[in-house]
This record gives sequence, structure tokens and C-alpha cells, in this order.
Amino acid sequence: MFKSVVARYTAEELVTKRQQVSEAILAGLRTKLQGYGLVIQDINMTNFKFSAAIETKVSASQRAEQAERELARGEAESIAIQAQAVKTNGGEQYLRLQALNKWNGVLPTYTGAN
Repeated sequence: MFKSVVARYTAEELVTKRQQVSEAILAGLRTKLQGYGLVIQDINMTNFKFSAAIETKVSASQRAEQAERELARGEAESIAIQAQAVKTNGGEQYLRLQALNKWNGVLPTYTGAN
């Protein structure tokens, strides 16, 4: 039972989805042993042994997720600071600054009937 459930997950998922894996194993064991009058209340998965490469990859993945969360938090703070600056200094001046930052240095040319 244990092997058939664990085989459905990658090594990374066994670490990151430990609770889901445990629940799947528990459900399978309960079903299988129910006919024998045995009741399983809970299981605990401990002492996973993976190769160093897999452990390194899982750690790197977790660090990357943390960095993405920190980046999103930083971007949100930046937006809040810009919004406060617009509110404090006036929207027109902020829009002028944004236009200058995007300007490519070429004056626009217009043609028309007159």
C-alpha cells in the first residue's frame, strides 16, 4: 500500500506534499484493513532518505519560492510608496515625470489638413 501511493509522487512532492501523501496512505490502509476489524487512526511519515541532489533541488526550490514572495512584497511596497507620492505631490507632476522617463528623445511630428 505504502509503495503504491508513494510511487505516484516525485521526491520533491513527497517533501512538499507530505500531508497529502500521508492522507492517501491512511485512506488506502483503512480500506484494505477494514475487513479485518482493524482501525488505523493515523500515520506519520518520517526519515525520508533522498540523494543529496534531490535534497539540494528541494531546498533550492523552497528558496526560490521565498524569493518570489519577497519580490512580490517589495513590488507591493513600491507601488504603495508611488501612490503616496502621487497623492502628496500631485498627480500632474507624477505623470510628467513618467512621460519624461519613457520619452525616446524624438519630438513628435504631426501632419494634418491645416
